[in-house]
Amino acid sequence: MYKMKSYTEFFVSTFGNDPLIGGMPRRVRYSNGNVTRYVYSAAGEKLRVIYQTAVPNITVAIGSVRELAPSEILYTDSTDYLLGGSLTLKNGRIDMFQFDEGYCQATQYNATQDNFTFMYYDKDHLGNVLSRRYFNVTVTI
Repeated sequence: MYKMKSYTEFFVSTFGNDPLIGGMPRRVRYSNGNVTRYVYSAAGEKLRVIYQTAVPNITVAIGSVRELAPSEILYTDSTDYLLGGSLTLKNGRIDMFQFDEGYCQATQYNATQDNFTFMYYDKDHLGNVLSRRYFNVTVTI
């Protein structure tokens, strides 16, 4: 018989300072202290997601609206969605650019260089992907 050793509860804020905007959450708080925040445009388009990871051994009651103190945050990451979601930035650096013919995925090589992998789709006349071609490029910033 399978037994779950541990789990993390989460709570989507729907009251107080964090109402749902058009049915979309502004904040998800986990019982281990982690928080995920969402930022939307006035039209409801997701613009940014902010992930806050709490230091170990923090417990936050479900339904709590208490903000984490700076000393309780281990690190913060963010993902920005630009150009209608086609361009994705992670922590301020280009992560992915999607276009009709494929996409470009970036990986950090070092502090001043990024590697970009371009993947192009070869499609038939109906738009079905027949094959993919990959190209790697290193860019110095």
